[in-house]
Amino acid sequence: MILFPRPRVLFLVALALAIPSWGASLFVFYLAFKRPYDKVARNAILALAKSSMEKRRAGQLVKVNRAAIEGVFSKFSDPAMTLKYGIGVPFVRWGILTHPMLNDGKPFTLRIDSNGGAINVEASPGEAWWLLTDQLWLGRRGTAPGLPANVRIKTGEEVEDQTFEDPENAAFCMLFMELAHRGEKIEVPSLSYGRLSDFAFDHKLGAEWFPDHMGMRFYVNLNGRDYWACADNLDPSKMDAGGVRLSAGH
Repeated sequence: MILFPRPRVLFLVALALAIPSWGASLFVFYLAFKRPYDKVARNAILALAKSSMEKRRAGQLVKVNRAAIEGVFSKFSDPAMTLKYGIGVPFVRWGILTHPMLNDGKPFTLRIDSNGGAINVEASPGEAWWLLTDQLWLGRRGTAPGLPANVRIKTGEEVEDQTFEDPENAAFCMLFMELAHRGEKIEVPSLSYGRLSDFAFDHKLGAEWFPDHMGMRFYVNLNGRDYWACADNLDPSKMDAGGVRLSAGH
């Protein structure tokens, strides 16, 4: 956790002096403190995003203002992806960003959760569907959320400890375990039917696909326990591009 103090006291002083100084104090405050502060805060957020992609763990900053958060997204987010996934929900901001110094200049997903005076910064390369929904926890608890690097998956007769270089596979595993624990069906528009189908095909113990991209049912073994999962395509007319409605159990 990184403490990032805000110049709130200086702003209050500038505000108190605004009338006798004909507003000059606010102008000085903006040029001398507010603008440099926002720039440093934006850089701190991007540095944590880089660290999160490398370590697959979220980082935390304390007392970062909303202007700095919005500055990151307004400057680096992809407008087309913003239209596709939205900008988030109350207390959560997400988007697909491109920065020349991050992820080799390729798009990455950034999610910022506000929790009181702190923010959690989590990022992953590409379009990370698990960071673009408010329906799931997927390990996003405490001050250092993230995805596990090791999950036991049984495929056929073999059981392997797989260290996922692609965090999406770990997200899928946590998705099924969470849904089984919650015992309810949820909609995940950010997860495409095609991406879920690819995972099911690669890691299934048994599977059934329904006609016309309507849905699927499959089984996986995670950490020595069998799970079933059912998925409905939210928009079969989009085929693999449709979102999904999911349930799972064990």
